[in-house]
Amino acid sequence: MAAPRALRRDPFVLPSQNRTCFNSAMVDERLLSWSDLRRGLVTLAQKSPALLRASVSMALTSEDSPKSLAGVIQEHARRCGQRSAVKSADGDLSYAQLNGRANRTARLMRHHGVAPGDVVAVLMSNRPELLVTVLACAKIGAVASMINVNQRRDALTHSLACAPPVAVVVGEELLAAYLDVALDRPLLVVPDPRLSAANADRPPRAVDVTGARRSFASTNLETSSSVSFGDALFYVFTSGTTGMPKASIMSHRRWIGAGHLFGDVCLELGAGDTLYCPLPLYHNQALTTSWASAVMTCSALAIRRTFSASEFWSDCRRFGATAVTYIGEVARYLLATPPRPLDRDHRVTRAVGVGMRAELWGPFKERFGLDAIYEFYGASELNVGFFNLLNLDKTVGVCPGPWALVEFDVVTGEPVRDPRGKMRRLKAPGSQGLLLTEVTNRFKFEVYTDQAATEKKLFRDVFARGDCWVNSGDVMRQIGFGHLQFVDRVGDTFRWKGENVATGEVEAALNGVEGVADCAVYGVEVPGRSGRAGMAAIVWRGGERPDLMRLNEALSRALPAYAVPVFVRVVDALAVTGTFKHKKVDLKREGFYPGASDEPVFVREGGLYVRLTKARYAAIVAGEVRL
Repeated sequence: MAAPRALRRDPFVLPSQNRTCFNSAMVDERLLSWSDLRRGLVTLAQKSPALLRASVSMALTSEDSPKSLAGVIQEHARRCGQRSAVKSADGDLSYAQLNGRANRTARLMRHHGVAPGDVVAVLMSNRPELLVTVLACAKIGAVASMINVNQRRDALTHSLACAPPVAVVVGEELLAAYLDVALDRPLLVVPDPRLSAANADRPPRAVDVTGARRSFASTNLETSSSVSFGDALFYVFTSGTTGMPKASIMSHRRWIGAGHLFGDVCLELGAGDTLYCPLPLYHNQALTTSWASAVMTCSALAIRRTFSASEFWSDCRRFGATAVTYIGEVARYLLATPPRPLDRDHRVTRAVGVGMRAELWGPFKERFGLDAIYEFYGASELNVGFFNLLNLDKTVGVCPGPWALVEFDVVTGEPVRDPRGKMRRLKAPGSQGLLLTEVTNRFKFEVYTDQAATEKKLFRDVFARGDCWVNSGDVMRQIGFGHLQFVDRVGDTFRWKGENVATGEVEAALNGVEGVADCAVYGVEVPGRSGRAGMAAIVWRGGERPDLMRLNEALSRALPAYAVPVFVRVVDALAVTGTFKHKKVDLKREGFYPGASDEPVFVREGGLYVRLTKARYAAIVAGEVRL
């Protein structure tokens, strides 16, 4: 068992590389003032009619009410069918066209055995047909399982196994990836107009959705009226706080509620508005926050196949966008582009999203001429959410449900309990702690399809016997008047390039590489970058010289691009606990600085691992190297 190493004291080490607390990049030391609150209350007063309508609508709708995505779309098709529903470079759809095409697709699915309650896996890039497919599932009462388009092989197999489908709908652009792990299920392929002569690569059993659905009627299905408000609408996959991806349940109730809150109350969308979403539709931020906001206000959703910082505002002008959705990395990428005269030449005035870093908030609004940023937190993996309804800067807002910040061990990430077994609640303004949310009859926690995974998210007997709280896995800071500010994630998951990366998944891939005897994966801070970059400490079998070419090729095949470690440190041995768990604290403290120890560090550039020198380290810290 290796002993923990001491850090080598080197004057070149930056203070941030020695920090043992959590990343404070998003934290603004200023607390909210009374003037902030007064300004926010004026905003809230203006929104109160919409908030009241949304609250009453949700409160009066029972779980077994026949209110669903399908019903809302059908009503739009009847009353305002010619309005734009979806805009994209692949073509536009009105609400009437979206409804009719989904009806045909739903009947095709039923023909191939899809019934109410069944799961249909959906693997498709951002194009209107993905939304058609999700709506078609909703019309049957089936559940769409939204597969991450970056996943390959083991990760893809795992996601498909989390919620076993009765049928699979694949976009032709991703057919090759799916065929690597093909299931013995009906396979419906949606042709991609951007591909030529693609039919030759389809297996004989594959059904051409575009051609086959023409023989089915476009009228509404009778099954749509039997779908209930509380039924599952789709699954989105998340890393949670530990482990491989888990299927998180999104019900019609949560989806419609999100549409009311973000579309009607926050963004105040309506006829003539277009919400631009450049994010992948397998993410809740896109499929729920963005699409629901557009649908529940009968406005349009504009989508793009892949995010492009250079084309972002051009897209907004092309689609006539009046609002945008973001994750924190989007803001950083946009601000990193060279200033242009057209930066404010658009109609966008407000944005909704998650993860906006505090230091980017003001510059983003100023440079691009935005009036409002509606940040929120906790939509997928909590039983409650935080919402910045007051349009205050640098906060995720307030929460309608019960929550608490508790003291936790920075090393283990676990809450600290007193001798009586109770946790210590932190109440002082400016205090930072692990966020917990209470499970009650009103705020239930039914997030994952896997009950064991659900139970792992819960703490019991926290403040009183019999109470139950959800572990957010995140460190938050109180900034006054019930408002919180995101600080960082704890546990074994880190965020890089807008994606949650589970260390267990990366370690599993590394352990499958010939020559790797042991490994530990963790996230490290990179100055000027959001989230944490993946880093792996590896022990090469027999003390041999590491084959970095083989390592890179194997990881590229097994993992999505964002999950492949950016940095690799080759070590002689890894320190472990008495239960053989890796001790990562010293590794995280050393970061990727090449002078922290005698062990070599490598950085992935241009798809290859190269030795990291102090000069190269300085260039990375200065932001001169793209990672």
